[in-house]
Amino acid sequence: LQSAMRLLRTAPHVWRAWRAVRAHADPRAMLAAVEPAAPSPRRVPAELAVADVRRCVALLRRLRPALAEYETACLLQSLALYRVLRRQGEAVRFVSGVRRDGASLRGHAWVERKGHPFPTGEELDMMRDYRELFSGPPGTPSRSPRAPARS
Repeated sequence: LQSAMRLLRTAPHVWRAWRAVRAHADPRAMLAAVEPAAPSPRRVPAELAVADVRRCVALLRRLRPALAEYETACLLQSLALYRVLRRQGEAVRFVSGVRRDGASLRGHAWVERKGHPFPTGEELDMMRDYRELFSGPPGTPSRSPRAPARS
């Protein structure tokens, strides 16, 4: 029951992120659209917030066939996670970047917490391949030192 309640509380944040992705092409506008107005007194451990956002995004992708057209849900998931964690008062940063994939470029979005990709795990090695293009909110420092992208 607790898990279902957390999912219901997370759904509006995922929906807001989805609306921001559909309404804006510029990541700055997307980020502004999901920035919470005020912190919430309700706190969920960050790891649970990640699981709740992932479950909501998966559910939304099943319910909204147009969303399934996206190659990945990283942008939506990262915007929603950014919103949930910022609303809880966490100092997190939204980041988007690109890497070479043969002759083309591949984009990815993620959230950083305490200067590192969050959640950590298998994604950590993958993140080294990406060059940061945009991060926010404005005034947040880039992670340092920056690992060079592999060719």
